[in-house]
Amino acid sequence: MTARPSYIPMAYDHVSLQCRPAGWALALAVVLCCWLWARAAAGYSYIVVLKDGRTVPVDLYGEVGEEIFLHRDGQVMKVPRTQVREVRRAGPADPRPPGRTARHEVGGVTLLTFESDVSSLGWGSAKEEHQWLEDLLLQERGDPCDPQAVAIGAAVRWVRSPSVSCFGGGEPAAQAVKAAVSELNEALAPAGMVLRLGPQEDRQAGIQVFFTPRAAFPAGLPLDRAHLDGCARILRAGSEAAVIRAAQVWVAEDPQLEVAIAHLDPQARRQAAAVLLQERWQALVLHELIHALGLTHSAVFRDSTMYCRARGNLRHGNRQTRLSLRDRKVLAFFYTHIQPGDRAGELRRAADGHWFDF
Repeated sequence: MTARPSYIPMAYDHVSLQCRPAGWALALAVVLCCWLWARAAAGYSYIVVLKDGRTVPVDLYGEVGEEIFLHRDGQVMKVPRTQVREVRRAGPADPRPPGRTARHEVGGVTLLTFESDVSSLGWGSAKEEHQWLEDLLLQERGDPCDPQAVAIGAAVRWVRSPSVSCFGGGEPAAQAVKAAVSELNEALAPAGMVLRLGPQEDRQAGIQVFFTPRAAFPAGLPLDRAHLDGCARILRAGSEAAVIRAAQVWVAEDPQLEVAIAHLDPQARRQAAAVLLQERWQALVLHELIHALGLTHSAVFRDSTMYCRARGNLRHGNRQTRLSLRDRKVLAFFYTHIQPGDRAGELRRAADGHWFDF
């Protein structure tokens, strides 16, 4: 393996933008004024120089047609190419522009959504990789999203292929579950593991996904229900309680949608909200199903679907509707080379033999 930089910038959460010519100049001026050197440029990857002389440090930038998208601290702004003088490097890392772009025509306005294809595979140190695997697969240090969580230190996973059933939410919810299951099965295929999508409201299903109001979420959660859009619980069995025998997932009927859809008429706004709700549900189901498979959070690599970090009463994580390359690799690795009850020693030996091949 070649030497790697100690820092790699990442695009943050799933981002949604309304693409509309009117009003962008004013919105751009307001947002950029808030951005201008509010913090030092250290840690950012690019310096964007506007034609009026202002400079904006950003984590990542991407180009789509005549627009440039600037990513910084989880926020995104669309800038017309004609307003940008130059984009120069601010650090040694070399990320790629965002990929996975989808366009939605809503009420005569194009809603553009995209998620980053940037991968941290091959950039982290061996220590960071081992730490991430221990966090994700063993919960070796507790949970970065729950300061009260107790460290487990052992692998917990299925030994059979479970069925999955959807409860509530109607057809949109069923489609979100179907899409998430399909995404996970592609990653699990090399391990011979498969999530079997069964009929709706099947009480015998191994993994049950409930779309409910937050008030119906189970008691004893680490956060107030008002701060949660989804959660999962697993039931364990075996001599070391290391085998999953059932799992339940709860998804909020009205999750928080971090997007501005102003300037749309009421009907178009409802259509836009429906598009964004569907994508948010899919991201939530994907994340919680990974929990149902036995994996937990880590705060090491931002490109993972399971990235999460607690800040006060808030939890910061990704909102990806698709698995990153890192996520795909770890799911296949977990269900191929790690057995229920394995601890840090077994994980390290498996990683040394099968993880560092990128």
